[in-house]
Amino acid sequence: GGAAGAKLEVLLWNVMCRGRAGRAGRAGTALAGQVLTNNGLDLDETPELYTQRMLDRVLPVVAGWFNAASKSEALPARFASLQEFPALPLLQDEFLRELRRMAGRPGLALAVSPSGMKGSRESSLLAYCNAWIWDVGYALQPSPILPEGQHAVAGALGLRLRLLDGRLVVLLSVHVPFVDKAGGPRHAEALRSVRSTLQSLRSWSSSLGAVAAVVAGDLNADVRAVAATGGAAADDVLAFDCFEGSATFGGKRITVDACIGMVCHGDAAMPAPKQPSLQDGAVADLGVRRLGASAPFFGRGRGAFSSECLARELQDDPRVWRLNDEALATLGLHPFVDQPRLLSRLL
Repeated sequence: GGAAGAKLEVLLWNVMCRGRAGRAGRAGTALAGQVLTNNGLDLDETPELYTQRMLDRVLPVVAGWFNAASKSEALPARFASLQEFPALPLLQDEFLRELRRMAGRPGLALAVSPSGMKGSRESSLLAYCNAWIWDVGYALQPSPILPEGQHAVAGALGLRLRLLDGRLVVLLSVHVPFVDKAGGPRHAEALRSVRSTLQSLRSWSSSLGAVAAVVAGDLNADVRAVAATGGAAADDVLAFDCFEGSATFGGKRITVDACIGMVCHGDAAMPAPKQPSLQDGAVADLGVRRLGASAPFFGRGRGAFSSECLARELQDDPRVWRLNDEALATLGLHPFVDQPRLLSRLL
């Protein structure tokens, strides 16, 4: 779309965290006797199958998206907004490395921020991230940023874009928490949650001096239903779009992914950014840019992370001491039962 004179193309995809299904709810809880699943496909993945899905199925699609894009600055810049992206540092590193190779674009960059972590050991097993992928050679010179305080909603991860006239546009990758499906008793609350998220992110973007904000991601609600309810959030919407039936859950096609352009009330203008000078295709390899509590131990120190997230029999294992921070964090995010087998692969 044309936000403040910039043309962008955004790929939206909730790539789904590691599928866990088939376990029974614990006795004495509200879920006792129920068969549990965290995904609409009833998929139960080992760590190896999860990694294989990310590298064999997700990676080629994202690479194809960037490979098909011309590097000419006269054409729209392409971005990928991914939800439930892996929190595992080593898998993030491998994904970026292989993406650059497969797409033939060494300047591709990846930024992540935690969106599926609640601070407990159990939730961190299935932690996931919001992610942005872009090319550092874009004249818009994207730079990642995290909303703070009351505006840190829906795991939002921002990218600041400087237009050639110095004006600021903010892209935001979001994953709004699920409240209820269409027709459910709390569906109106789900729509209010999306509207509140949009209002908060527009306010934050305006405070940065942005003239426009583009919110892209998994809203867990149909954006058309959100727009139909009106309200303050609708007053400043430039445009929105979605692909009907973009997702599958429980065998049904649903529409939850959308891209929304909003007018902001910032007026910051800075000198036009310098054009990148990448001689012979060389780029500075910054690796994965991990924002917030996503690096390296999710808000903990190495010792505290080891004590809390490693199986007891591994905590004094000399092999663990040889792991670098990324490997240790990757090991600790897996269930205890999988860790001894995975440790031997990390050495």
